[in-house]
Amino acid sequence: MSKSKIYLLIFSLFFIISLFFAILYYSQKPIDNTANNSISSVEEKSNSDIILDDNSKDKKSAQDSNTQPEELDNKIDKPINILSFGDMMLDRYIRKFIDNNGATALFANIPPILKDKDMIVANLEGSITNFNPKPLDPNNVSFTFDPKIVPELKKLGFTHFSLANNHSLDFGAEGVRQTKEFLDKENLKYFGDYKNKTSLSYIESIENFKVGLIGYHELFNPDTTSVVNEIKNIRDKTDFIIVYPHWGAEYKTNFSKSQQDKAYKFIDAGADAVLGAHPHVIQPIEIYKDKVIFYSLGNFIFDQTFSKNTQQGLAVNIKLENENINYEIITLESRNLIPYILSNSGRETILSNIANNSTVSEEIKTQIKSGSFDLNR
Repeated sequence: MSKSKIYLLIFSLFFIISLFFAILYYSQKPIDNTANNSISSVEEKSNSDIILDDNSKDKKSAQDSNTQPEELDNKIDKPINILSFGDMMLDRYIRKFIDNNGATALFANIPPILKDKDMIVANLEGSITNFNPKPLDPNNVSFTFDPKIVPELKKLGFTHFSLANNHSLDFGAEGVRQTKEFLDKENLKYFGDYKNKTSLSYIESIENFKVGLIGYHELFNPDTTSVVNEIKNIRDKTDFIIVYPHWGAEYKTNFSKSQQDKAYKFIDAGADAVLGAHPHVIQPIEIYKDKVIFYSLGNFIFDQTFSKNTQQGLAVNIKLENENINYEIITLESRNLIPYILSNSGRETILSNIANNSTVSEEIKTQIKSGSFDLNR
């Protein structure tokens, strides 16, 4: 082979190889650009995901905040005072006393403890009607009160009454209707039902603080289901719940296991305090899960003059503050049907008896003997 042919062959091979590498180079370049674009896209997507994740967290936080249960504005700017009495019966010999002497004479000694109260509550042991009362007889147990007493109760400062008792239906459904009508006329509030079926509770607003009152009548139906459900129903709508049970055995100075079991159910359901009535005598106190149970406040106004125990009772002032609840125990005694605030030895005797028989710590017993005790709110 001549040299010229050899040079031509070498040149041809070089050209082919160069062309091959040129084609390879240009065919790879778009792939690199695509890869770069893909990397850029991934990076952008990754950055975008990070931003979205941050926003999602913010959104989730906002959603969580919005879906949390609405908290009640239960900050107390100044102390709230709720004064509570036991059984108040204004018929029979009490009615005769009022007819002869006026309501002012009956309540003459208690105004000092009624001052500066946000709520004053009592168990209304009977109906308020235009019906004639039953003939005067100590054995008569169907009670109706003169409607003229209602404005007097309003003037004294009473605000709420429990109708959950064994005398609210003494004059039938019409008696209950009239009772509510006369109370409504004076803008006095009521709660509880003879049959534990309707209007079990009332929620009172004191500025932004909400107090729930719930009545329970054991004598008609010992089942507590409706009351427990009512406590649960209003728990998120209230800052403080008081249950007023009408329960227990008359004239027994100690509470029963049945009363205790029911009180525990009320507190387990969300009640903050239990203030009992119906035994007509004072019963001990118990603290359960840092909540108070007054098993019976005894009589406030009643014509049961046959024993000293039935002529003594308690008023309890609940003073609510942001971190503390003070329970002041006010001792009462009726003389010739008129309630008096006890002091000195009579007061000390009652308070000592309560303390010694109550299911509370030694520290609380000491406080009870002094006339008040404190619990954390």
